Amino acid sequence: MEIDDGSSFDLQAGEEVDRQKVGAMRPMMRFRVNFTSRAEVKIELRENNTASRCAIYVSTKDPNPTAKSAMWMSESSNPRKSITILPIDERFVEGPCYVVIRY
Repeated sequence: MEIDDGSSFDLQAGEEVDRQKVGAMRPMMRFRVNFTSRAEVKIELRENNTASRCAIYVSTKDPNPTAKSAMWMSESSNPRKSITILPIDERFVEGPCYVVIRY
């Protein structure tokens, strides 16, 4: 599965993306998930480098979320990052959810 920097990749519930690299040559990857009902959503990222240079930004409003526009984010220095969105969260809305991983 090839993902270009200028496009986003649609994911289905439970689908995983494996062996994709984000780094100096490809500093960003975008994904879109369509929420059809309220449920607990968990987004996980595992970096293979202990230096941990990536961040996850998630938004249901901005197709290109950044640290300023993200509704949920993880900029942890831990190489394993996760974001859990609970169905009771007021920001949770049905429709597209945009996930950006930045180097």
